[in-house]
Amino acid sequence: MSDSSANSTLLTDAASARRLVRLPVEKPQVAVDFLHRKGDGVMSMIAHFWDRLAQTPPLARADLHLLLALDAAVASPGVDINISTIVDEPITGAMLYVPKAHRADILACDLATSTAFAHYIARRGETAAINGSGTTAPAGTAADPAANGGAVPILTSSSPPAALQLAPMPPLTDLSGIKPAEKSTPANGADANGRPAIDFLTGQAEGIMAMIPLLLPLVHKRVPARQLVNYVMRLPIDKSCALDPRVRPAKSTDMAILTQWRRAYRAERGLLFDADLDEAIRTERVFVLEAPAAANGGAVATNIVAIAKFDLELDRSIEIGGVYTFPEHRQKGYGKAIVADLAARIRSQLKTPILQVDETNVAALKLYERAGWQNLGRLARVWLTG
Repeated sequence: MSDSSANSTLLTDAASARRLVRLPVEKPQVAVDFLHRKGDGVMSMIAHFWDRLAQTPPLARADLHLLLALDAAVASPGVDINISTIVDEPITGAMLYVPKAHRADILACDLATSTAFAHYIARRGETAAINGSGTTAPAGTAADPAANGGAVPILTSSSPPAALQLAPMPPLTDLSGIKPAEKSTPANGADANGRPAIDFLTGQAEGIMAMIPLLLPLVHKRVPARQLVNYVMRLPIDKSCALDPRVRPAKSTDMAILTQWRRAYRAERGLLFDADLDEAIRTERVFVLEAPAAANGGAVATNIVAIAKFDLELDRSIEIGGVYTFPEHRQKGYGKAIVADLAARIRSQLKTPILQVDETNVAALKLYERAGWQNLGRLARVWLTG
């Protein structure tokens, strides 16, 4: 068998080892339970939204592709899949793919599942070329980096290398009551307006990272336009936290420094959060920490030195976000103090404090670990085209 055939065979085998089942959007519970069970807390935020898919207007439900991946090697052979029996099958992944929004939420527990999901997304196109085997292309071919100046080639659908041809999609069982979409879109996974089949992916980092090299050829990219990978952390119940008298809810008179905080956070972290600061103040979701500034005629002035906010509120947890200490006030424990205060406020609501830390922010990660925060895993957000 040639190297080219080996590549194609490996890709086909990886995909066919999984059976995809499309669920009715109004019955997402099996997928939601899987996210909670296998996501180790990393997928809780995504599960929160999936649990509300049934509220989607009926005419829009056809645009939501809610999939489960089953291990075809050990799944019940020759048995029809239905909602009542699927919980007894070996589930290896779940994906919500929204073609019109060019995005997908994904939890893939192994490479075969990542490959199967990538194939499903790529089927929005006709002849998209992807490489899912992870093996080296034959020397001297177009896919050989050495033959291309060390760069990974940008593949096209007109004449993709034989070793990188898209393998057949794994078997699909459609329980949604909607026939799978016909393959009527242009090549390379683009829709009728030239938009790619996929642009944004989010989910557990390991599965997402396995899909990136499979999907980049669909958008003619060598690397993603942007990617963020955060550690999701939780404060266990046996770890203490306490209110800090220096922390208070933000007021409308703080608007100037809140605007400065929002801009500085974007400049340093690359994230711009919601601009409706008035609403955040009204609902007491943003907090400031004041520290003594200077004595003035016997009175002690204060400066706002750190800011944080409540982000997403889930059924059993609330996320702390936007944690920021102004540069001139760092290394004084203010960030740790405001996080502990917000964690105590969350605990008072009988919920669990959670937060996310950029995997490149080693200092913050160590700070939270020393304070007793538990690392649950990595959540990735990837923009293929930006």
